[in-house]
Order: sequence, then C-alpha cells, then structure tokens
Amino acid sequence: MLGAAGVADDPDPVNREPARLQCVVLRAAPTDLRQMIGSGGISTAAVVSFMERAPTPDDEPVYRAASPIAHVSRSSPPVLLLHGDAYDTVPYQQSVAFEAALRGVDVPVKLVRVSGGQRGADFGTTEKAQRQLPEILAEMVSWLNQYLNAATTTK
Repeated sequence: MLGAAGVADDPDPVNREPARLQCVVLRAAPTDLRQMIGSGGISTAAVVSFMERAPTPDDEPVYRAASPIAHVSRSSPPVLLLHGDAYDTVPYQQSVAFEAALRGVDVPVKLVRVSGGQRGADFGTTEKAQRQLPEILAEMVSWLNQYLNAATTTK
C-alpha cells in the first residue's frame, strides 16, 4: 500500500522514478495481523512465521505497522480482493475488513468471494471453487485492464 518517492539525483534513471502502485490484486491476503493472533490454530502459526517471532503484549505496534490495513489512505491504489470463504489460514473476514477500510476513504475496491474456496492458486479442489475459476480470472484481467490502462494513458 505504500510507495516510495524517486531519488532525484540517483545516477540510475529507474531509481529516479517514484515507486507507486497503480493497482493491486490480492488473493486471501492477511491485511490485519493483529486480528490473526491470539486465536490459536493455523492463522496464528502463519503470522508468527511471517513476523519471525511469537507475539508479546508489547508487539501491538509492530503488528499494526506490518498490516496493510494500517496504511490505507486516499492515495491507496485500487484493490481487487479475491478470497475463498473456506480458507482456514487467512480468514475471509480479513478481506471484508480491508474492503471496508478502502471504501471508507473512497478507494476503488471490489471483493470477490470464492464460495468454498480454499488454499492454492486454483482456490482448492472443491467443485464449486473450480467452476468459479474462469469468472475469477476474467474479473482479474478486467481489473488490471481498467486500472493499468488508465494509469498508462494519464502519463
């Protein structure tokens, strides 16, 4: 969600350009790490692995700073969220809360709920999730076309 300004006097022209996201597609992304700890189970283990340490009571600011939801602002890029509602590592509620935060600051956002979707690039092996895959891919292509093409034509 964060970008970086270019370095005006850098000898490399690439480094002089700002690094700003034009749009984002997130698949079952952990967006608020604070909400994933303390509940036990797979979510806690995944967060501890990501953060490389078990949470302590003093870690709330660290977990907040590592959470994309803490960096939502009007300058956030448009976000397409794809999330299986049966995915046990990252609860579906993570995408619901992120969608609400982005809408709250008028950032274009869309949440695509994959019914029965689980882990994996194809949202698992359930027949219900597999049937939705062509629509999900089409939604992603449409999103990228809309926002990447718009960014390219406004330069």
